[in-house]
Amino acid sequence: MSNIVTIIKKMRYKQKVKILLWSFVPILFILYLLVFKETINLVYSYKHSLASFQSKTRKKDSNLFMDSKINAINTWKRQYILDSTMTEKNIITKINFRCEELGLIFNEYRPLKLSRENVWTRFINVAGDFHSLLQLMYRLEQIDKVCRIACVIFQKPKEAGLMPESLSCTIYVQNLLEKK
Repeated sequence: MSNIVTIIKKMRYKQKVKILLWSFVPILFILYLLVFKETINLVYSYKHSLASFQSKTRKKDSNLFMDSKINAINTWKRQYILDSTMTEKNIITKINFRCEELGLIFNEYRPLKLSRENVWTRFINVAGDFHSLLQLMYRLEQIDKVCRIACVIFQKPKEAGLMPESLSCTIYVQNLLEKK
C-alpha cells in the first residue's frame, strides 16, 4: 500500500479550518432556505393570527360589554320616565297616600319649570319625624319608583303647634319626560 501515491497534499490545520469555514457558510444558507425560513415564517404568522384573533375577541367582548351597559342605563332611565298614563295627578295621589301611611303631614306641592333636558322638577313640603321622612323618600324612589329625589332640605319649624321632634322637609323630585 505504500505504492499508492496520494494526489492530495497533506494540509495543515489552518488550511483545513479555512476550508471548513468557507464550506460552513453555504451550508447555513441552504439550511436557512430549507428549514429556518419556514419556521420563522410559521412563528410570525402564528403570532400575527393570534394577535388578530385576540383583537377581534376583545372587540367583540367590549361591544357586548358596552351593549349591556347601555341596556342597563336605558332600563334605569325608563323607570323614571313619565308616560301619558302616569300624570301629575297620579304622582300627587301616590305621595299623599304614602304620607298618610307614614303619619306625615303633606303641606305643599309645587311644580317648577321644565329644563332643556326634559327633566321635570317639583318640590313637595312634608312635615313629620325624621325616620318617617326617610321612609317616604325611600318608598317614593325605590319601591313605588314614582320619581328621583334630587335634593332634600330639612328644617326645624318654629311653630308651636307641631311636636318638638317634628321636622319640615322640602323634597325636590324629578322625572324625565319623553321627547315628542
